[in-house]
Amino acid sequence: GLPGAVAARVPQLAKAKADVESAKAQLAKARRDLERTILRAPYAGQVLEQTADVGQMVGPGTTLGQIFAVDYVEVRLPLPERESQFLSLPQPFRDGAARSGGKALLKATVAGKPAQWEGRVVRVESALDETTRQVMAVVQVDDPYGRREDGTPPLTIGAFVEAELAGEPLRDVFVIPRAAVRAGNEIILIDRPQNTLRRRVVEPLVSNSRHIVVDSASVSAPKEGDVLCLTPIPFPADGARVLPTIDGQVESPPVGKKAAKQPEDGEPKPKAPVVSQNDGK
Repeated sequence: GLPGAVAARVPQLAKAKADVESAKAQLAKARRDLERTILRAPYAGQVLEQTADVGQMVGPGTTLGQIFAVDYVEVRLPLPERESQFLSLPQPFRDGAARSGGKALLKATVAGKPAQWEGRVVRVESALDETTRQVMAVVQVDDPYGRREDGTPPLTIGAFVEAELAGEPLRDVFVIPRAAVRAGNEIILIDRPQNTLRRRVVEPLVSNSRHIVVDSASVSAPKEGDVLCLTPIPFPADGARVLPTIDGQVESPPVGKKAAKQPEDGEPKPKAPVVSQNDGK
């Protein structure tokens, strides 16, 4: 009867078994909760930002941080719309038939040392930048965090880089050395056979630290065979007579004309190459 069950502690054993089962259930729940505290990304990546700390209560929809994939990175390059026509850029056609982009070389200084990474232009954004009216080209660099034999450091997120892009061949243009270009894109030509100076302002198509490129069809462009003055002249005047050195030879003054004043020892003679047209080959 009941007194015998109480004496045998049957109710106490039943309660103890129930407590054990409850504890097992709580343990299983705790283990599940612990497993759910481990975040596994669907790709290999690195943590960019952490917004939750240990012990903080979080709920559904809470942002814990940001991660990014490391299989490749993308770099947005702002390009002047006028210069983008000379580059090998994939165009965002509606049917998806985009021309393949050219190679790109990214350069930066890391810890005081130069570094560079090779990539390729994978697309061009469909809209111009509203503020700068520039074209946005996107360069993709594969495996930016991979170890390289030459010791190149990783291309880190947020780094500033300079880019060199492959351009289209330019035809019917003149390539003028930057040293021959004065302020305001002015060049100095030497009219032959009089050997007199003539100043001219040109309009570059593109330019860099070494050269400017001028369309031969431009009204202000030099003509085939014009002689370009390379020597810096402080105060050039149209019609001034000079004694140029062309291809290593001092140009003789024309017969019947008064020779220009010979430069004194140590003074440079005006150096002048014959301008030739670049056909893009």
